Amino acid sequence: MKNMFRSLPAGRQVKNFSAITVFIFLFAFSAVPKNAYAQVPDSPPTRVPEGVDTLDFDPGAGNLMEVRTDEVEVKAERVFHIMLRTPGAESYIGKRAVLDAQSPGNMVSAMNTISGVRMEERSPGSYRLSIRGSVLRSPFGVRNIKVYMGDIPLTDASGNTYLNILDAGAMGGIKVLKGPDGSLYGANSGGVALLDMHAGGKPYRGNVEISGGAFGLFRTAIGFDTKDEGRKFNINVFAAQQHQMGYRDNSNMDREYFHINPEYRYGPNNEDKVSVLFIQSTLDYQTPGGLNFLQMTSAPQLSRQPTATLPGAYEQKAGVSDKTWIAAVSNTYQIGEDLTHHVSFFGSGTDFQNPFITNYETRNESNLGLRTWAELRTETSTSPNSTRYNTFTSRFGAEAQSSSSDVRNYDNNRGTKDKLRAADHLLSRSAFAFGTFTADFRSRLRVDGALSVNYFEFNYNPSPESPALPIPKAGNLKLKPQVMPRFGLSYRFNDNLALRGIVSKGYSTPTSAEIRASDNRINTTLNAEKGLNTEAGLRFESPEGQLYADVSVFRYRLSDAIVRQTDSSGTEHFLNAGGTNQKGIETYIAYGAAVPVFGYRRIMLTRISNSLTLYNFKFDNYQTAGNNYSGNNITGVPAFTAVTTAEITFFSNYVLYLQHNYTDKIALNDGNTVYASAYHLLQGRLAWNTYSANQRVCLQSFMGMDNILNKKYSLGNDLNAAGGRYYNPAAPRSFYLGIKFMF
Repeated sequence: MKNMFRSLPAGRQVKNFSAITVFIFLFAFSAVPKNAYAQVPDSPPTRVPEGVDTLDFDPGAGNLMEVRTDEVEVKAERVFHIMLRTPGAESYIGKRAVLDAQSPGNMVSAMNTISGVRMEERSPGSYRLSIRGSVLRSPFGVRNIKVYMGDIPLTDASGNTYLNILDAGAMGGIKVLKGPDGSLYGANSGGVALLDMHAGGKPYRGNVEISGGAFGLFRTAIGFDTKDEGRKFNINVFAAQQHQMGYRDNSNMDREYFHINPEYRYGPNNEDKVSVLFIQSTLDYQTPGGLNFLQMTSAPQLSRQPTATLPGAYEQKAGVSDKTWIAAVSNTYQIGEDLTHHVSFFGSGTDFQNPFITNYETRNESNLGLRTWAELRTETSTSPNSTRYNTFTSRFGAEAQSSSSDVRNYDNNRGTKDKLRAADHLLSRSAFAFGTFTADFRSRLRVDGALSVNYFEFNYNPSPESPALPIPKAGNLKLKPQVMPRFGLSYRFNDNLALRGIVSKGYSTPTSAEIRASDNRINTTLNAEKGLNTEAGLRFESPEGQLYADVSVFRYRLSDAIVRQTDSSGTEHFLNAGGTNQKGIETYIAYGAAVPVFGYRRIMLTRISNSLTLYNFKFDNYQTAGNNYSGNNITGVPAFTAVTTAEITFFSNYVLYLQHNYTDKIALNDGNTVYASAYHLLQGRLAWNTYSANQRVCLQSFMGMDNILNKKYSLGNDLNAAGGRYYNPAAPRSFYLGIKFMF
């Protein structure tokens, strides 16, 4: 890692670590008495219903206490172990302290609290998610990242992930595995996101919420969750409706979301259960399009303007309509004391319409799949009277999916389908078999090994209606089976400090949207991108479990990188442009405890955290359009980000949440000739709780403000955009308020 940050000016890290971030930390820790760090106050910071554990109910629990590393089973790799000793780079955001502390129904700011993760929203509902710099490949949505809801993949066989159909309120937590991980999740070169779809939160089972705010925000949500390990029958139901007008012209958004997840435990073991998941989502959002620098600075509320040869976004009614359903049934059965088997069947359907500047695309998609695994877990005592064991866990399984899509492209006549341009039937098949093995020696040394074998096939068949001449022929793109190995080590020096290391291979197939991009051509020359990731890390947890720290250092070399190219009209195509050399440091530190501020016990600091990301990402043997950009900074990736959060409880029932985000400048084109400026974001939320006489019912009122500093910035840039239309201006200072009834 020598000289990895040589390109950064001296003192860059200190200068760019904002004054606001420094102030929050200095205020928090200077305010705490020297003897208070290991203490919990005599009275809890929040009124807690009888019979409920104080720490579990603590509204400041968040990342730290919701994942108490000595208590919680970490299921990111479906191996039960404590997070302190996980070899991989894993992060978690909890519901109460992070997801629920954001603007209603929005997960963008919450995801950005994880070092190495960048989530963008070019306009309401238009998400883009990247892990460790994978934004280069994603003009929108999610490309080289796998997303799962429990054991059900949201990513289909074609590689598409409709993350924006979900409502943030439906999630009980989000776990992110950074770096390629094919051990249980198959082909990916960026990482994995695991969504917990349980919307409830202790001690309450149900909630009803109504909120509103600036730019036409109006949201209603209702949820009920009986999740309890001791119950035979559990059910999780959630529904939400959200409308938002957006800051810019042509940026309205409407989403209606519903899910139901009943679960029945039919055997003597908690593992013996059958569950059903059904999701229905209708999402409509307008896409305002990119602006050039002059337009962004003088009139940022504009949508993409017409030119002499092309109409604008408003004239063409540019937008997306996505109607998606997902259904799944799963069964888990504990065959014996040490052996467990799981199987899931799932399917989905999507009606997708996208009027754009140059064309009108429709997609009718369906997906079917199967996932199954068997896990064997054994323990051996190290000596007759020892309480420490050697634990061996192995899991073998497979996943297979088939996705069918009828794609049609028409001329766009001001938001109406006109003359048919092209029509194709696409069929994607993906499958992988995997095996993992973990050996845990006396809870001190852990060895992880994993291997997956991945298959991908793409078939295309032009429709007889297609007007293209000459008539294209049907064809097939079948990639060679790829092996993704993964090896990790973790060694715990004592109960509080662990060293870890991992080597893993990344592999990501081209998606159907890349093979058949908006140029309506079938690109059979695309290859899968491949990479090798090596990293080491150190984790620490204080004896009281209040302080947690995680440091990672990694290097990732990617070859055959898939990148997006556009012409002057915005029509896109994809190609393999070479490789990248990615070096980085990621840190996370959190302190979670109720401690007096300036010694005043009516004001308590309940949690403070900070995530730092420091990257030196360069192109390596990277050539496009006859230009060699080797050595340039990777497009779309800031070199430095810092996100600080703090939660303070006033007078028992008032909770103030503050979040500051500093993002460094971002290269907007491969030539590094244009950069988006660095920016500071500050947001806050104040909630106050009113309890019933028996304390079993709570009425929470809340209000908040985003972009408090009223900064001009673009949260989601169009990379390598023609005509310099890189910018999607974010909203200025805005507010929201609402009430939430919990029972």
